[in-house]
Amino acid sequence: FKPILEGLTMAQNKVPANRGQISGLGQKMKAGLTALGVALGITQITAASFGTLLAAFNSAYGVYNSARSSRRSASDLFHSKEVDLINWLKVVRGILTGDFGDYWNTMWAQAGFVQPSTAIPRRLQDRIALAVKLAQFFTTSPSYEVADRNVTAAKATELFDAIVAAQDSLQTANVALATASDALATAQTALVAKMRALIQILTATLGKDDSRWHAFGLNIPSAKTTPAAPAGLRAAGLGSGCGGWGKGRGRA
Repeated sequence: FKPILEGLTMAQNKVPANRGQISGLGQKMKAGLTALGVALGITQITAASFGTLLAAFNSAYGVYNSARSSRRSASDLFHSKEVDLINWLKVVRGILTGDFGDYWNTMWAQAGFVQPSTAIPRRLQDRIALAVKLAQFFTTSPSYEVADRNVTAAKATELFDAIVAAQDSLQTANVALATASDALATAQTALVAKMRALIQILTATLGKDDSRWHAFGLNIPSAKTTPAAPAGLRAAGLGSGCGGWGKGRGRA
């Protein structure tokens, strides 16, 4: 059998994909340019120009994270209002069943269940529309209201207003997140391109064993690293049937 590990490999310098790691490496690269850029004769990329790209990326990353948090909060609020509406509609349906019966009829239609069914609509917009119709029904037919169960025109209007406001907030949060994501992608592309360019410059400027690579947050290329051990391997023993011979099979 061939050895699983082939031995040591040369250290590599690559820009990470993780945004937090990009920011961390960027900070070290900027520090390296500030300390050694002039001494190494690196004129293509200055600490100031690199710092501008890094600051733009960090700012865009912060805005993106804030927008993502806001979107999550808006989504949680929207779903809670949706649950409130569904639960209320179930209560209303249960109470109206006592007046209108179990099967759909014209009375159910007058109350707002316009589909030939007493089921709660599956689509959100249909549930919202039902809340509006129920508000109108209880307004014109207050005898069907049950105040102690919140089956009233006022409650229908309250739930409608709440879910529409939450829906609008979620839509606004979605737009803000998409805008922040686009801005972050643009800033990240610019910074990563500059980071890769700096690595290329350092490759042409520093020796493979130069310790100054560390000043830029990078590996010394000549350093040896051990490949990660492969996962999921399992040793299997060979029984007496090895080689295709079955147990008890005769031999020539």
